[in-house]
Amino acid sequence: MPFPAAYYIAMYELKLARPSFYRVKRGQTAKDISAAFGCPVPEDVAEGDIIELPRGNFFTYSARVGDSYSSIAAKFGVGEAELKELNGGKPVYPTCRICIPMAGGGAE
Repeated sequence: MPFPAAYYIAMYELKLARPSFYRVKRGQTAKDISAAFGCPVPEDVAEGDIIELPRGNFFTYSARVGDSYSSIAAKFGVGEAELKELNGGKPVYPTCRICIPMAGGGAE
């Protein structure tokens, strides 16, 4: 007897909520991994490190002159602390890529 549809929906939601893990390979940089998976990665990764890749819907925003976590958070309607944590607290400077959760708003 198959499981009810609610079971499969619950399992799918659980899978989406759990983070996935990735082992850094030789020669890979945080920028390479971030581009491949479309999510933020800590800058100080090294070969053999196991990093947690957040799951969810994100888009990237290219920071501009004068941008900060607080101004970006206000622009897209997300919490400043959540945004900073999601991006590993890396400094914000013009042209740096900041990941924004889709729930907070849309891309420009």
